[in-house]
Amino acid sequence: MDNRLRKICKQIMRQKDLDEALPQFFNNITDSYYTYAGVRLAMHYVTLYETYCEQVDVLDNNAKDILKGINNIIRDFIIDKLKGQDLEKAIESVDQMRNQVINRTQIVATYTDIFQIYEYVLNRVEYRFTDREEDDMADSDFAREILQYIFDTQDNVIINGKIQEIIGQLPIRMTRQKYFELVRDSFSVYLGAEKSSLDSYLYMFRSTAMIYKIDNMEEYYPDLWNKKEFMTGLNYKELTEEAFKDAKSMISNVTKFLESETSFYFTIQEVINELYAMLLSSTYVGLGFTSMKEQQKISLLIVGDINKEFIADTRKNIVAELENNLVQLEGVQEELLHDLSMLEDVLYTIDQSNRELTKSLMIENVLNALLRIKDLLSSSLFIDFNQQDISGTVDEELLHNEKSKLVEDLTELFSTHDRAIMRAVMASSLSKMPVFFASHKEVMDYVRNSLENCTNLEEKQACKVLIRAIMNGE
Repeated sequence: MDNRLRKICKQIMRQKDLDEALPQFFNNITDSYYTYAGVRLAMHYVTLYETYCEQVDVLDNNAKDILKGINNIIRDFIIDKLKGQDLEKAIESVDQMRNQVINRTQIVATYTDIFQIYEYVLNRVEYRFTDREEDDMADSDFAREILQYIFDTQDNVIINGKIQEIIGQLPIRMTRQKYFELVRDSFSVYLGAEKSSLDSYLYMFRSTAMIYKIDNMEEYYPDLWNKKEFMTGLNYKELTEEAFKDAKSMISNVTKFLESETSFYFTIQEVINELYAMLLSSTYVGLGFTSMKEQQKISLLIVGDINKEFIADTRKNIVAELENNLVQLEGVQEELLHDLSMLEDVLYTIDQSNRELTKSLMIENVLNALLRIKDLLSSSLFIDFNQQDISGTVDEELLHNEKSKLVEDLTELFSTHDRAIMRAVMASSLSKMPVFFASHKEVMDYVRNSLENCTNLEEKQACKVLIRAIMNGE
């Protein structure tokens, strides 16, 4: 870090000469953010172009429209550097596209959770049609093997993680009433906690239990919706070998498609976030004394070359052409990230302690832009800036209402789905609950009872295979 900037940071942390220090700090951190975002954009834009070339024939119109919007904005405001009111409109457009990607990603994630449930069911049906040497290990011996795996460490976090992982694969042999009792009990840890933590738990639980709903899911991916309805309608107890193979093939193809969609939208969100950050900082960039102008120039050259290919709708191996410029950016991200980690500590101090002063200096809008840029360039790709603030703590009434609604939704799901799907949902959701065992013995009893009460030998065999794979790190 430049010694002059280091001195400015110390002044701010000591709350000295702020009238002079704050504007200078803002100028320099803006330059650092702009360069950092530009370098990252260059790297991710290359990846996005390569992905586009591979998947262009399967991308839907929504994805193509977002790509077109991104490419036009990059051309007009990053390469050609348009300013003024048009820049404000471009920022609004990028924000809207970002929200579209967040929504699409949530839909893809929801479908992924749903089809994992069906995959769980098919995995337990598989050995009905597969010749495989039976496992003659006694259930009690296998239970002890599992217990040894779980408690081979003193770290409670690791132990709890292993318990949840194993529960997610064990045969489910409990009544609905017992399951609902565990569901209700899982809420107790959230009494008095922040509402946001309860909200996160509910989202995770609902998504893994197939009861998280997004409006118009069937309109975005009608083919996936139809496959979901098909899998729901199967009678898994009477499933023939031919029907099993067809369903297994369908799940395999769906999984590949969802992985591809997930990768594409993650990459496009990275590009959008970096573009958004560059647009926000572009008005103030170039006023500091630590700007890395050469690195900025190289980044923009790379971005410009890719943008031309996107606009012209060509498909070519562009990495070889860009190799020399890409090599010159090696290590730049790491250097900038090291400096930004320290600069962001100062930015936090300003936000917490010097809001009023930034207002009087008429630079509060710069502070707000910098805080958003910080979020955009963080590891949390899908921060929702429009989400309502969930503040306050969880009280008895809220806890009661959420428990009742969750059990009600689960009851409805179980009443309309095959028993095999119900058990899969139970296993998946149990693995996401806070660990509900109080001792080694309770863990042992649960594992042994799950195995001994499973009279379906094919299901038990599948569970043992899957659990052994976990224990062997496969």
